[in-house]
Amino acid sequence: MVTLLLVGLGGALGSVARHLISAGIQRSSHSGYPWGTSVVNLSGSFLLGIVFAVFDSLEFSDPLLAFFVAGILGGYTTFSTFSIENMKLLENRRYGWFLQNAIGQIVAGLAAAALGYVLGLAVI
Repeated sequence: MVTLLLVGLGGALGSVARHLISAGIQRSSHSGYPWGTSVVNLSGSFLLGIVFAVFDSLEFSDPLLAFFVAGILGGYTTFSTFSIENMKLLENRRYGWFLQNAIGQIVAGLAAAALGYVLGLAVI
């Protein structure tokens, strides 16, 4: 029960952070490209790498890991928004932006997670 409460609390915190950051970035970009979602997904991947490095190196409880991973970072990052934005780019015939977003977020997300993991291990 404690783990579920921690995931719920973390999800609320992550979702609010995602909304504030994504909306702020998108509003200031003055662009049809989904910069807000890209930033939250890439920064979330980076942070996830750090979290896993810390949890792999130190002994933390499973509920605490669930709070950070499923809760905060699960609420912060967004695959569903990524998917609908790609669909809209295709619908609007923005093929270059679609390819950049679809492939770019996946490749950059993997790189960000790896970098976060390596940096997390280096700090510990």
